[in-house]
Amino acid sequence: MAWAEADFYRGQFSKSEVNHLLRYLAGEKKIPLVNWWRFIRRAPEVWLVNVFDLARPPIPDLLVLAHQSPEQMMQEIRSRGEALEPWENEAFLTRLDQAYRDVGQVLQRRRRVRLLELDMSAMSQAEAAELIVELAHEGRAEPATEVPPRA
Repeated sequence: MAWAEADFYRGQFSKSEVNHLLRYLAGEKKIPLVNWWRFIRRAPEVWLVNVFDLARPPIPDLLVLAHQSPEQMMQEIRSRGEALEPWENEAFLTRLDQAYRDVGQVLQRRRRVRLLELDMSAMSQAEAAELIVELAHEGRAEPATEVPPRA
């Protein structure tokens, strides 16, 4: 869903549009017939999932967003030594990160999902994984929590 917002809508979703897309993907609302062609051309996966009722993803109890700067992400992508995909650029990665935040906020507000946002520039992947497992088991994660790295 965040990818659709960042790519299809170029990061221009309002909060209500994110909610509509969430409802389309969850099968709670059907895409209006007048919008089918637009979705078929620009977001065929959303159209397929919605029209053919292909998925009803469960709403998670806890959503973890691991943030990293677009500059750091591009550095890691370039270090692979492979040709870049068209979407592998800082502008798109910035929109994608914001789209994930938007989706997380909608899920938090409308579905009571606990949202945990981690700054990955401040911790290793192993530290983040350990923290997520610990918080999930303890049920301590609070909505919109920024978790500092461990000392």
